[in-house]
Amino acid sequence: MKLYFSTLLLLSMLAITSLSSTNSYAGNPHVDAAMKLYKSMEVNKSASLLIRNIGTNSSLDSIETLKYSLILNKNYSMYRDVYVKSVENQRVFLESLVDDKGKDRSKVASLFLTEVYIHQKEFQLAKKQLNEFRKTTGVSDSNKDELSIISNIYEAWIALATNDIQQYNKVSALMDKHNPLTLMALDALQIIVNNKSDIDLNVIKTAEGKYIENNALISSRFANYAIRIYSHRGELEQAIRIMNILDQKTPSYIEEITQFKLINFYEPGLIDSVSSFYYTLSKSLLLRLKADAKYKDMAIYYLSDLELISANKDSAKQYKEEMLQLKRLPKTLASLLSIRQNGHGYLYGKTTRAYQEWEKAVKNAKNDPALGAEAILMCVYLDANCPTIVQVAGLKAENGRSKRFEDLNTNVGRYFLQKKETIKAMRLLENALDRGDAGGILMNDPVLLLNLAEIYRINKRFSESLQIYFSLGKNFPILRQVQDAVQGEYLFRQRSIGSSIVF
Repeated sequence: MKLYFSTLLLLSMLAITSLSSTNSYAGNPHVDAAMKLYKSMEVNKSASLLIRNIGTNSSLDSIETLKYSLILNKNYSMYRDVYVKSVENQRVFLESLVDDKGKDRSKVASLFLTEVYIHQKEFQLAKKQLNEFRKTTGVSDSNKDELSIISNIYEAWIALATNDIQQYNKVSALMDKHNPLTLMALDALQIIVNNKSDIDLNVIKTAEGKYIENNALISSRFANYAIRIYSHRGELEQAIRIMNILDQKTPSYIEEITQFKLINFYEPGLIDSVSSFYYTLSKSLLLRLKADAKYKDMAIYYLSDLELISANKDSAKQYKEEMLQLKRLPKTLASLLSIRQNGHGYLYGKTTRAYQEWEKAVKNAKNDPALGAEAILMCVYLDANCPTIVQVAGLKAENGRSKRFEDLNTNVGRYFLQKKETIKAMRLLENALDRGDAGGILMNDPVLLLNLAEIYRINKRFSESLQIYFSLGKNFPILRQVQDAVQGEYLFRQRSIGSSIVF
């Protein structure tokens, strides 16, 4: 069966072909190799190859720069979705650990559950878990200092996020400012909450002597902070250097319960930091491409894509206006412009017009399912309530039997999953897989597979969920934290407490 690419890949390749002359393009070998991986749905390996071998190299021509950006955009979208899944899965697993009253229960689960609640902006629950951790006894003396630092960071995070500046100043004043990791943590919190950074970057260099050995990272927590700070400050070559030595499967903390029982704890924030890196690197490449008159419109289109994935309200008016001026796009992308323009409009209050445009697109989905898929994608990205639009789109998705309807089924399924309509979500996502590539599960869009794995977990079809996660993990190693959480949830449900947390 012929490989069916995702909408983004298909439209992007058509766009590149229409704007370039294949006779004059010899091709950078690394870009060519990356595109082969991308076309086989190994999108993370594709990005890693380019980051490792090209970095921010300004010698790429416009076509190569565009391809590089498209790969990064796809990874950014995927990592944003992985982040959401990780937070949700970590919550279920860690709450099970916290509720466990067995003899060999975890003594630090409440601490890491604190971070999950912070990510979900449930700050009162976060405070409660942090207090529970601080009342815990029996924590190994060798780990007390590290765990104390983490707990102080979380307390400072809660105070900053809730605008309790007095409490934040009180907590941060008590923290060891001679510890570079503490300084990095406080700066990372400022980036997350206030979008600002003022740390002396030499602090990170100092920390590297402790946390990088033989060109290998020995702390995912250090990597989390370093990648976020370097990305925010535009120090992309430094961020790339950390990315290239980061083992994304490494836990943030390992608790040894017994000689035969270990619990791996992870930071969902690491996924968020890596996704911010992809966003920043792609944006830098696209801004460079924007200076080329021939590719300016393409650059604006994919810059807009980054902002829609982010649901960025601050840039919404800018991109709504810029998208209105685009003329030099192939028909396949030009047909999506109004849908996306109104996505930006939705972000600054132009909701009625957005809903009208998206409804028009899904009504035409039988003839052009790509339009309907794009409209529903806006509802997903922007977390918009689109019940009437999705009802129409869902009917057309289920009645469409060809592979052209894969993305429409996927996006409607993602919408239902986001709105916790799990039975509908599973039906649509399974329909998408049926209309996808039959040559092997990994030949399908990783976003589809990620969401299908999640809906199987929710519906307690753990074996199928884990099979997908393990397969996807070969391409996206950062999924290890999701795999471990799902496996832990499954074994807890099986009441195999003694082995549920041995990974």
